[in-house]
Amino acid sequence: LESEINAVGNPKCPQTLVLHNVARIAKGLPRKAWVEAEWLGKPVRPSDDHWQRTKTVFPQILKVAKAGAVLMLALLLSATVAAAATKAKSERYVPGIWVDPDGCEHWVMDDGWEGYMTPNVTPDGIPVCRRVKACLVESSDQLFAVDKHYINPSNRKRLADFFSNAGATSYSIYGHTDSDASDAHNMDLSMRRADAVAEIAKSVGVRVSKVRGFGEREPIATNATSYGKSRNRRVEIICIK
Repeated sequence: LESEINAVGNPKCPQTLVLHNVARIAKGLPRKAWVEAEWLGKPVRPSDDHWQRTKTVFPQILKVAKAGAVLMLALLLSATVAAAATKAKSERYVPGIWVDPDGCEHWVMDDGWEGYMTPNVTPDGIPVCRRVKACLVESSDQLFAVDKHYINPSNRKRLADFFSNAGATSYSIYGHTDSDASDAHNMDLSMRRADAVAEIAKSVGVRVSKVRGFGEREPIATNATSYGKSRNRRVEIICIK
């Protein structure tokens, strides 16, 4: 700056004003450490008024700059949220139904990272399952005594041979009853019977994916006749290949 000032003869030229400004913003120096510049042999010193202006103006400038940055950030965030909301409104997500290997339905909503699946159940909490062909249906009258879940040795061996040779990757086992007794009793009995069959499957090292008792809720025949009731008392084994 000093070389440029020497080349200019006008005290009002931009270079001279810049030099004055340099002196004004030197607020970090002690008050007595005046910044001096030589122009035409005369020292330039900032007055007390200049120091007061510097102390007042610079904090205000910083405050305005910070407020501007905050405002810009808020506007950018607002624009991002608005864009996301517009995208969400423009996309229509339609849930579908996926049927597992057991034939049971699940509501599926595929939304990329946030996709989810939940079982489809009746108002009573019973899973909605489509009819899947069982690889073995055992009559409860053959496997169990009345109102019992114990399986005798000969039937245990027969079931063990079946599970050892069926060749499925896993099995689902469902117990069913007729409509005699209460619903709660039949649900408990059918579950205990299904568990008894599943225990035999596990004893020969096969995988059991699901065990469930349906009680009297999924009849395959009428419960108004003895024959219909005998058909409903059963254990179904689903082979999952």
